[in-house]
Amino acid sequence: MDHFWDGFYTSELRLSRWPALVQTGTNNNAYYEILYTGTPPNNQRFRLNADAGAVTVKIQYTNPSAYAI
Repeated sequence: MDHFWDGFYTSELRLSRWPALVQTGTNNNAYYEILYTGTPPNNQRFRLNADAGAVTVKIQYTNPSAYAI
């Protein structure tokens, strides 16, 4: 189904995915920093499929705002 119509072109809404393998920390958290070269997305989802461990993710935003996590 087409979600947008722009003149002669149609488009659909899609969920962009960038899967990545990360190493979880067992004694201490694994630390990852995400840097964007452009504007960060408004909505993001993270999912960790692991039996044990933890990961800390740091995202640097370009404008000061309130963000709910």
